[in-house]
Amino acid sequence: MEKLPVKPAVEFLNNPYGATCLEFTGVNMGIGCSMSCIYCHYHKYIEQQYPDSIGDTFDLTMIKKKKEFPKFIYLCPHTEPFSKENRDNTHDFLKIVLPKGVYLWILTKSIIPDKTLKLLSQYPEQIELAIGLTNLDDKRNKLIEPGCPSARERLSNLPKIVDIGCRYGARMDPLFPLIDDTADALENIISTFAKYKVKNLVASYLMLPASIYSIFLDIPEFKSMLKLFTERSPTTGGVALSIPLELKMNKYSQIAEIGRKHNISLFVCSCRDIRLKDFKNNNLGYSLNCR
Repeated sequence: MEKLPVKPAVEFLNNPYGATCLEFTGVNMGIGCSMSCIYCHYHKYIEQQYPDSIGDTFDLTMIKKKKEFPKFIYLCPHTEPFSKENRDNTHDFLKIVLPKGVYLWILTKSIIPDKTLKLLSQYPEQIELAIGLTNLDDKRNKLIEPGCPSARERLSNLPKIVDIGCRYGARMDPLFPLIDDTADALENIISTFAKYKVKNLVASYLMLPASIYSIFLDIPEFKSMLKLFTERSPTTGGVALSIPLELKMNKYSQIAEIGRKHNISLFVCSCRDIRLKDFKNNNLGYSLNCR
């Protein structure tokens, strides 16, 4: 009799990004990611580890028996927690860990199911949610994030999240220069966030490791943008190409100024470009700690 394939057990990953600003435990719900964001290389980490299980969710059996958990868990460092493949596993995981007092940071570019929103509403003090959306242009989003819901659909999460009463915000990550950082594009999305009562915004510019840069070379829409990636910068994941640091800092200042106009505070992820850690927070008008 042929044995059925065994799902790999869910793992607790200590500081999966090597971030220096925050120590956390990451937990993935599945292997691979149907969001298919063209800038993402994180999904390869988990796919290479489990090449025979791509598309599967992790087995939660050991979680149900576990008595001690990390205090703070991030869902999910290498995939999307609410993709069609992962959303039920994510819900089941939350049902286990939330009553244990675990704090959850959840970043999503998808739609949170109503049953999960109802569950989260029982533990608002343990939840921090961020909606990932960088541009309102659906044509842009379909090119860059082809598996993600539309901007309108992602924004539809926000009123429901407000009702939960948890800490929440928006995340513009990554910003594509000349595409996402024009004055009109920035004003449109930040003013829209303000209409949804967003007060905290995280932003960071695209960094291009060699593997991603080579893919972008074949996409005509990125021809002008790629000319700006002239500097090599250290990140927590290794060296990557970056737009000039001076240009980046000027753009962050512009984003912060637009944010202030709409009563939104800007936070920049300095782990994406470690050179940013040389700057002093109090002189910038925005924070270099993304949380």
